Amino acid sequence: MWKRKERDDDNHSSKITTSGQNSSDDNNGILDYVKQEFDKLPQEEQEFVYRDLYGTEEIFDENVDPTFVPQKLQELDNAIEQLVATKREAYDLATLHCPEYVNSCRLKFLRATSFDVQKAAKRMFKYWELKVQLWGAEVACQGKIKLDDLDEDDMVSLRSGGARLLSGKDRAGRGILWFRSMDYKYTAHDNMLRAVWFMVMQATDDVEIQKRGLITIGYGVGPFKLNQWDRDLAKQIVNMIIKALPVRAIGGHQCYDDVKLKCIMPLIMVFTGKTIRQRIRLHSGSHSDCLFKLMTYGIPMDVLPVDFDGNIEIDNHLQWIEECREGQNDSLEYSFT
Repeated sequence: MWKRKERDDDNHSSKITTSGQNSSDDNNGILDYVKQEFDKLPQEEQEFVYRDLYGTEEIFDENVDPTFVPQKLQELDNAIEQLVATKREAYDLATLHCPEYVNSCRLKFLRATSFDVQKAAKRMFKYWELKVQLWGAEVACQGKIKLDDLDEDDMVSLRSGGARLLSGKDRAGRGILWFRSMDYKYTAHDNMLRAVWFMVMQATDDVEIQKRGLITIGYGVGPFKLNQWDRDLAKQIVNMIIKALPVRAIGGHQCYDDVKLKCIMPLIMVFTGKTIRQRIRLHSGSHSDCLFKLMTYGIPMDVLPVDFDGNIEIDNHLQWIEECREGQNDSLEYSFT
């Protein structure tokens, strides 16, 4: 069985192939540089990148050996027990107050890290540390975050549609997170972080997304002002998704047409981490240009909330929120006592 090799992120220079990229813009120097970096990668690593980008990756069949998952769960428990970390207090608190919920999430973390038990254990610690930081210990340890746990400002961020989980998937069955910073609404960064957290955790209830992962689309086509891009917030969202939440972020697409965003795009690649940077595609052009380019990567136009004329649709997102509200009573809740 072929199993995807998990690779560490770091803060070194970008490594992404420029095949299919737009190179006739202000990012020529960076794209030329990262192409050289990509060309130095082993052939096997280059193939990993292409498989992720085009959704042709073989999905590891965890059911071939019926002992595999139980064994990995036990190894994860052992790794957690042995791992000495200064920031495990939140995890230990959660195991005390909502042990059933903690245990129910273990397989999600294993799938998110391609069954690397050490990475899964560390991610679980980061998850609970950030969850307590965002919601406080009492709400965090009640189990799954529900819409009722988001305050009024959080709901403004969620309803804005600036960040949303699309109802459709790409051709490979991967979930799609849509980001459009021009539409963000928030009083504080935590409002957007809690909104994105809620959406991603809703996505992880889908077993296919657990196994196949998520892709992101940053859609910046249209009138843009520099104050509509918050670098610190963008970095916090990226780090939350790739380092704390139990989901595998496969890669992303950045669409834009404004010259100011052409300067910002390299900055985005800098803080995404080496593995993700290799899997970022930049698409510069009109709405129709970018939509056609996304389709070449297996992202159907009919799942996107924008048309060729640039009209942004919001009704499906608002309907999804209401569906989440209707289903939230099915979640187990644990008492913080």
